[in-house]
This record gives sequence, structure tokens and C-alpha cells, in this order.
Amino acid sequence: MPMGSTPDHRRPWWQRPWVRVAATLVPAAAVLWLSHEASGWLSGVLANAGVTVLLFVPAALYADWHKRALRDVTARSDEAVRTSRQAEAIAEETRVDVGVLSDAVERMTGADAIEAELNREQLAELARDSAIFDRWGVDADRESTVAALSYGLQVGLISAVGYRAPIFETNLHLRFTYDSTNDDLTLVVERDDATPVGSVEWSSDRAAIDVYRTIEKIVTESGQRPAPWALSTHAVKQAADALSFAVQERSMPIMHGNNFRRVVEFTGTEGDEQDGWYITERGLFPRENLGYVVAIGRLNETLWENHLTDKGWYGAPRALAIARALNGITNPLLRSEAASLPERQD
Repeated sequence: MPMGSTPDHRRPWWQRPWVRVAATLVPAAAVLWLSHEASGWLSGVLANAGVTVLLFVPAALYADWHKRALRDVTARSDEAVRTSRQAEAIAEETRVDVGVLSDAVERMTGADAIEAELNREQLAELARDSAIFDRWGVDADRESTVAALSYGLQVGLISAVGYRAPIFETNLHLRFTYDSTNDDLTLVVERDDATPVGSVEWSSDRAAIDVYRTIEKIVTESGQRPAPWALSTHAVKQAADALSFAVQERSMPIMHGNNFRRVVEFTGTEGDEQDGWYITERGLFPRENLGYVVAIGRLNETLWENHLTDKGWYGAPRALAIARALNGITNPLLRSEAASLPERQD
């Protein structure tokens, strides 16, 4: 509302400006008229009185405006004070809301920090676990072998009867078994069906070179002599690589990592890992497709070889043969061929 514009209905009618103007002008006009009718000194007195009254009108109106303006200023000042107090109250409420929001942001930031720290710890733990097998593949000594087998048994990664790897350039396998109760570490050279060819007890005072020299001798005496560069230590490197890969995949169970339980063997060898298959106590699956599992209970079905090689998995026939031999399952193709032979006539 403009200054000095207090509505007329807020004041009595006799205090309204137009009433005041009329009440002033009428007497002034009367006095001036009488001054024209009078003569002599009375005329002068009346004229001065009328002029005085006329001059009083603007002064009275200004004084009235000034009072009303002052009241408006006072009212606006009071309103400003009330508004300021309301603003302070709102600001205080806002500060409280901002504080609550800040606490929420801090909590969210804290949650993110906790999540990041947990992720860091998990990645560090995964790196440590993988390093156990990486070290085994590099050192190939008793300490690293025991550490790898102990960890594998503890987390259920490898079979309780040990883990084995193919001996390169042969049809033999090298099984690693460890009994933590008696600290017994044994390396066994086996055929596909786990028939032992020879074994070495690896005591704590026996050097690694002596153990693997003995393994080489067992392989040679079995009638299979690999090339000079295809030593049995390749089985250690292959085992370490296969299990290190398995540890990393187990950290992602949603991506078929749960299939890596009680692993018996990985059939791939150095240079053809992608054609290798993991054989577990429950089934087997290719390294390049961890979600494709052939259950042990289905190994007696025919045409697996053709079906899997048609998918481009050329290492499947060998993996199937090993898995069947380990589980005492005769190749169904051989059974069907035997059934088709005529009975012997004596």
C-alpha cells in the first residue's frame, strides 16, 4: 500500500480529507466575501483572516498526510520485524533440515567409503588367494605345494582325495595329496582310471629336485618317455594356473563360479588351456564355457563326443574318457559295439 494512503473507512467520517477541506474552505470563502462587503479597516482584517485560513488548508492537509505516513511507516516497520522473526524461524528450521540432510549425505558418504573399503579388502584377499597358486607354479617346492593343497582343501576347491594334472606328452597323470593331520605330502603317478604307477613320499627334509627326479624315473619306467623338455614339472605349472583361474572365477558365483567345487583335474596342458575341461566330483565343464556342465550321471549316454566336438570343443573326447575312467563308467559306444558282436560258438 503506498505511503499515506490509509483507506478512509479506517477513520471516522469527520476526519476524512474532503470533510476537512470543505470545513476549512467554506469559512475562508465566507470571510473573504465579507471582506469585500465591508469597508475600511474591517475589510482588511477580514481579508487577512480569509487568506490565513486558506493558507492553513495545505499545512493542515500536509500535517495529516505526515501523521498518516508516519503511522504507515511504523506499521510497515512492525510488519518487517514480524517478517524478520518469521524468516529467522524458517531459517532455523531450514538449518535443522540442512543438518539432517547433511547427516544423511555423510552417512551415504560413509556407506560408500565402507563399500569401497570392503571391495578393496575383497580384491586384496582374492589377490592373496591367487598368489598361493601362482607361487606354487613358480617355486614348486614342498612349502608352496603344501600351502596350495591346504588352501584348496580348506575352501573345498579341490577334491578330498587330492588334485591331479596330466603329465605332458603322456597318458599319465600326477596326483598331489596332502594329509594335514600327519603333514604327509604324496605325489602319485596314475593312469586315467586312477590306477597308481608309482608314488613319492615328500618328507620335509627331501629336496624338490630329488622328488621330481624320482617322478621322471617312474614315468620313464612305465614305458612312456616324454620329450626332454616335457618334464613332470609342467604338471605343477598347469595345476597352479588352472587352480588360480578357478579361485578368481569362484569369486563371481553368479557367473558359474559355484561350479568350481571339489575339482579333481583340469585336462588342459600348457599351450592348449582353452581346450581343457575341469573335472569335478559332480561333472565336467569346459574352461571356455563354465556354465555348460555334463553331469557325472549322464556320462553313460551316447553321442557326447560328437555333440561336444560339433560345438568346437575338441578337447571334449579326451576329457570324457578321463571322467568316465575316474568314475568306472565304460564308454557307451564300446558297450554298444560289444553288444552287437555275435556270441562265441564253442
